[in-house]
Amino acid sequence: MAGDKIKNVLMKKSALSLLLGFPLFFLTLAPVYAQNSLQNAGFKTTLQEVKERRQELRQNVREKVEIGKAASAAAGLKAKAVTAIKAAFEKILSRFDAALVRLDKISNRIATRIDKLNAKGVDTSAAKTALLSAESAGASAKQAIDKAKADVAAIDTTSTVKDAVHASLASVKAAKESLKSYQKALVLAVRNLKAASGLREGSESGK
Repeated sequence: MAGDKIKNVLMKKSALSLLLGFPLFFLTLAPVYAQNSLQNAGFKTTLQEVKERRQELRQNVREKVEIGKAASAAAGLKAKAVTAIKAAFEKILSRFDAALVRLDKISNRIATRIDKLNAKGVDTSAAKTALLSAESAGASAKQAIDKAKADVAAIDTTSTVKDAVHASLASVKAAKESLKSYQKALVLAVRNLKAASGLREGSESGK
């Protein structure tokens, strides 16, 4: 009997120890679990920040690429505009060259007519003076056209449209004015030549 009582007492103590031990065990685990939870939460937050940062970097790269494409497109359009301006100036100067050739032919015909009248004893001194002045104007026109060509050729396609226009517009205008001066000088030479021819015809009819 005494042995049974001792066993019962020991069993009760063991049960009590177990009951008291479980809360202590859980209390011991709670900080560890809480610490692990905080660490996991911190890691997730950090990972999310990394992902957001990576997304931000990708967005920045895309924006830079788009800006680069836009800048490249704008530069291409500007280059095309400047190239078109150069082509327009070159076309104008080509017409100036053709006009200069025509005026030179007229000058040559005037010189030939003067020689014929001189051979017949006609005074063509006024026509000669006017033609010499016209030849000087023709040489100036040629120089002005050549300068305009050089200025147009020197236009940089990377420059602004405004700069491209201003760089050659003055030279092209100067070439045009030089051609007009050449033409006017030739007209004066023709008038003097006609006057000399009229004097000859008048003298012949008087005979």
